Amino acid sequence: AYGVSKYPEPGVADEKEARRTVLVRSRDGLKWEKITNLAVPGSDETAVRFLPDGRMMALIRCSWGKDNFANIGIASPPYKDWKFASAGAFIGGPNLI
Repeated sequence: AYGVSKYPEPGVADEKEARRTVLVRSRDGLKWEKITNLAVPGSDETAVRFLPDGRMMALIRCSWGKDNFANIGIASPPYKDWKFASAGAFIGGPNLI
């Protein structure tokens, strides 16, 4: 299973500066391992889906960025090298259908 964790970086007092959005995976749903940071400024809630060709897509809500526009990213296995682009609009509570 794959998921995205947003958590504060230890030792950073300002929550906005401390937030990190991290792609994680688990074989059992109990122990999670970090795959990579999803480096999108102002990133917040994230939805991930797999495309038919095996690539992963992420839709990231941005609530602390310069323009608060969502970002859409694509990565091929092993899902460490992401390419992101602005969605051109704010998306609250991201989800992909």
